[in-house]
Amino acid sequence: MRARLGVWLCAAWLLGAAGLPAQAAELIDWTALAPAAAPEDNPFARLTPLQLDQITELVMSRLLEQRGRPVTDAMQQRRRELADALKADGLDADALMRARDALIEQRRNAASAAVEQFNGREVRLQGYLVPASSDGQSVTDFLFVPWAGACSHTPPPPANQIVRMPAAALPGVEGSPFEPVQLTGRLLIRTQETRLLLVDGQVSVRSSYAAEQVRIDPLPQRAATPPAR
Repeated sequence: MRARLGVWLCAAWLLGAAGLPAQAAELIDWTALAPAAAPEDNPFARLTPLQLDQITELVMSRLLEQRGRPVTDAMQQRRRELADALKADGLDADALMRARDALIEQRRNAASAAVEQFNGREVRLQGYLVPASSDGQSVTDFLFVPWAGACSHTPPPPANQIVRMPAAALPGVEGSPFEPVQLTGRLLIRTQETRLLLVDGQVSVRSSYAAEQVRIDPLPQRAATPPAR
């Protein structure tokens, strides 16, 4: 019995010394990388269509002012009319606009929040490689995203649905936003900003995760459209 145990311990030591993982990296779904959404108070969900139109017009008017559009007497009069109409329904226009800003901030933070349990964890993810930053001659970074065409033909996913990695970690890999692949590697929580150069301009993309010790394997073709939301 002791001899068998000794052989088993010796084999286990050799596997560890060879750098082999104790177990295969876990295949996870992208949704696991986003924390559970916190409850939010959305007062706009309780407004009528007319009230929504009124507060939207007020918000747009103030946004245009912030962007340098001159405020005319007619605009000021229209704002008073909209605020008075909302007040007649028991609604405070200024309070609604503050609630809007708070709601936007809450959703922005939720879209960037990472799941701590994945920090340093070996995982497998299935998605698409998007060539990101460049030094002018070659790709220096890749973004790994859940659906085909993300960041190039569709809006970027939330930050916690993007994994960034240096191209140096993937020698010989070119990457295509339309060819499905499987990423195997160690996830890290690391917020980074990327400026993607598209045919019609630049877009800023934030990622909440990075990956190291990466391997990329091809997968059968999948639907090249984002998931329903």
